[in-house]
Amino acid sequence: MATLRDFSGNDQAEVNHISGQPTARIEVELAETSQHELQLKLRQQSWAGGMGWFTQKTIIIDPEEVPELIRQLEQAAVSVKLTRSQAHHRTATSTPEPLNEAKIIKFPGNGPVRKSEPVPTEPVANEQGKMLIFKPRRPFSS
Repeated sequence: MATLRDFSGNDQAEVNHISGQPTARIEVELAETSQHELQLKLRQQSWAGGMGWFTQKTIIIDPEEVPELIRQLEQAAVSVKLTRSQAHHRTATSTPEPLNEAKIIKFPGNGPVRKSEPVPTEPVANEQGKMLIFKPRRPFSS
């Protein structure tokens, strides 16, 4: 925790940093406004060489909203842990199938299987914007 002058000119501001990555952090500041009210400022900051830390976004939160914010963050943390645990469990228990083997799924039914005729391949269109005429492989039956 550090004490520094906040943007409104107050001398007593408590500042903490939450680091997630070497070039990104969240700054949490509890400051008193000129009307002697407390406010919580969350700043998303990034690091740039030659420039140092700079603020991307600032969110101002009423201190009365902090308990609900904490509850929501704790709930999100539990969800993240659960999702990661389930993903880890899936990868640990399942054996990946070889990519070069194909599975053939038989179509349900007892009828005879017809061999399909090879479909002739023709270019779709030689020119852009040319209209294509539909040519059925077999005549339509009514």
